[in-house]
Amino acid sequence: MKHIGKIVLLIGALVGYLYLTNSPNLQFIRDSYWYIVAYYILVDGIVLYVMFKPAFKTSLPSKIILGLLVLLPLYRLFEINPKISLLLIYFHGLAIILTTIIVYYIKHINNEPKRQFETYPLIIGLILFILPVSTVNRFEYLGNTNFVWLYSAIIGVLFTLIAIILVIKYKDDIQEHENIYFIPLLTMMASVIFFGLSALFFNYVIDDSSPSDILVEIIDMDIDTGYRSLTTYDLTIAYNNEEYVIGTSQSMYYQLEIGDEITITYYEGAFGIEYLIYEP
Repeated sequence: MKHIGKIVLLIGALVGYLYLTNSPNLQFIRDSYWYIVAYYILVDGIVLYVMFKPAFKTSLPSKIILGLLVLLPLYRLFEINPKISLLLIYFHGLAIILTTIIVYYIKHINNEPKRQFETYPLIIGLILFILPVSTVNRFEYLGNTNFVWLYSAIIGVLFTLIAIILVIKYKDDIQEHENIYFIPLLTMMASVIFFGLSALFFNYVIDDSSPSDILVEIIDMDIDTGYRSLTTYDLTIAYNNEEYVIGTSQSMYYQLEIGDEITITYYEGAFGIEYLIYEP
């Protein structure tokens, strides 16, 4: 009975959080100082829980990397360039992911009994990776992005071959037979997505081209909550006799209406992939 109560409480908390973060009537709460304070307390609480709960057996290297997240609220005390802030979060998430992999590999080669992959630190690392990279959903690309995904596919194939070699080498240590096929497939999917999104992300964050401001009119608005995808807040604008869809933040979306004029920015892109972005 107690177990069912915990599940109900968890589902209720999740539903409440989703309502709080998506309801337009509660935007004043999301903009408040105390909401930000509560957000950081929640993040720090989760991180500390993962670090020190005995059942998770979080290693010392992972604890050190995760512990840096507790300092996240201090970022707001400094006027850090938004792109630099995104890079810090990106590399922090990447550092956590790599640490979990390296720790497990060291345990493996040392033949440690009851070795356990650090799932929860890995999840936190993936979330930190997704947060900054998800900004690519806000862009409207004018340049061709096909070559990015072509190169990502090539890299994905190389990583998959490495995964196949490792699976063959250590197949006797793989407890579940299905993982022999699942690991290479997961490696291929993860590497293609990782390198593809990372390339588009760096096309933005390391772009030092001179931006051009353009005044446009909003002709349509839409919230995309597709299955298993991030929620995006889209503005349809008219530019050079063409219609383009540009993403924006949740808070800005509810401050705009169809017919409003906004200033969008044109960038050449670090890798030559031109794009439009709304960054008020």
